[in-house]
Amino acid sequence: MPALNYAQNERALCFHGPLIYECKVLEAEVWPKDHPSGESGPHFRVHYKGWKNSWDEWVPEDRLKKYNEENIRKQKALIEAQRTRDAAEREHQRQTYAAEQEANKRGAAAAAAGGSGGGAAEGAAGAGPTNGSGGTSAPSSSTGAATGAVAAGVAPASSGANGAAASSSTAPAAGGRNEAAKQRGQKRTRDGEGEDEYVKRPEIKIVIPDSLKTQLVDDWEAVTKNHTLVPLPRVPNVDTILDEWNKYLQNEDPDRRRLAAEVAAGLGMYFNKALGNNLLYKFERGQYAEQLATLPAGRQLSSIYGAEHLLRLFVNLPELLAHTTMDPESALVLKENMAQFLCWLDLNKQILFAKEYTATSSGYQNNHR
Repeated sequence: MPALNYAQNERALCFHGPLIYECKVLEAEVWPKDHPSGESGPHFRVHYKGWKNSWDEWVPEDRLKKYNEENIRKQKALIEAQRTRDAAEREHQRQTYAAEQEANKRGAAAAAAGGSGGGAAEGAAGAGPTNGSGGTSAPSSSTGAATGAVAAGVAPASSGANGAAASSSTAPAAGGRNEAAKQRGQKRTRDGEGEDEYVKRPEIKIVIPDSLKTQLVDDWEAVTKNHTLVPLPRVPNVDTILDEWNKYLQNEDPDRRRLAAEVAAGLGMYFNKALGNNLLYKFERGQYAEQLATLPAGRQLSSIYGAEHLLRLFVNLPELLAHTTMDPESALVLKENMAQFLCWLDLNKQILFAKEYTATSSGYQNNHR
């Protein structure tokens, strides 16, 4: 029988995707050749430091490393190498995007000269979310109740000029709805729904890990206090992040993969709907207008923005989802998948979030503060 080189409760390091993370060995077993998983040999059940038990997993020995100074150096080297790759990809995407913007400008100028009047800019603007109190029409979704609630169940409320600076601006207060109902002489809430039914809706509380709360505070300070901007386009962008999440779950059981993919698809659609109305600080609106005006036809803003704005979505989601019709089971599925996604986001925050924000000119600051 093969030897078990890691003992129960041993501190170790474990490969998780492209990086290495600290973990604790919970169990150790030698799997026979006829194991249901199709794998054999020494396997270890590990718990990643600082994470919920739902992230515990069985891993083969080749994913583990002893916790020592040499391997800790390897861990740090992998993080730095990933940052270097991201920087190179970011520069490549910046150059590509700059070329696309220049081509769009030339096309718009040619169209204007030919009398068609700026159709390229209008087409680009049509690809993004619509501002205003009415929001945008909800896209159809066939991905299930939980996904439908995220992707199509509610149009984002307008937050006015201040964007997402305060979550309280993203939806009307319950007291306001009740007062309006009294004025109409009817005890009704949104869309003719009875007040009792509205109150019975399951509440979805999203727990954001503490380190991501710190990220939100740092992000707020960088934009509103230091007057800097998230560098765009982001690498990785929201589309890539959601794709990586699905790849991360490729070894999970089919039901979990399906549900997670549905929620990820819903998050992507809702991000594009909510960005302009709910996820921007006032200082970012000039940058947003520039991106929207030069957005190539067929592209969504989720291909431009990244983890910083995606994380802001989770602050507003509980209030926005309060206006959806969702049974308790679907609400629980949605809550669990969002919690798992946030844990994964936190686990990979070193490579997903921008390390530095972009300084702005005095002219931009004067126009948008």
